[in-house]
Amino acid sequence: MKSVRTSNANQVEEVQLMRGGAMVVSLLGAFGQSLKETRLTSWLGYLLSMQPEQISPLFGFKGNVLSVRLETRHEDSRSDILVETSHGLGVIEAKVDATDASAQSRRYPARWRALLTLAHSNIRQSGTHHVHWQQLADCLDTVAKTASPAFKFLAAQFTTHL
Repeated sequence: MKSVRTSNANQVEEVQLMRGGAMVVSLLGAFGQSLKETRLTSWLGYLLSMQPEQISPLFGFKGNVLSVRLETRHEDSRSDILVETSHGLGVIEAKVDATDASAQSRRYPARWRALLTLAHSNIRQSGTHHVHWQQLADCLDTVAKTASPAFKFLAAQFTTHL
């Protein structure tokens, strides 16, 4: 990511942002280069709260989104994203690899479950929706075409980091 700073009308200076010796290329990258699930799901939760009617159907959630909760504590663990809709609760459990989080997602009280992973799954489980990270990126790109400038920027930063 480059910042442009002007000290007068004829002089422009580019400032490179570095983290750990590497140039940062996205806002999320300023927090570190690793694809940490908590970082990604927090950002996703924020994007979901900005455009719930366009993003929640990707995860198979029905009804109007009433709230988005990040890292909700349950009896023995925590869910990544808990989405309350007018028709019930949905949970998004994300993995940055192809790990099957089905069993983990069933521990949470939810009507719908979405697994966001790198796995390409044709497995149909009642109440569980499989979403690949690329599907999410494609959805965000589509939503960004008609969204506010703030959403466009944040969605672009998210997909750049992926």
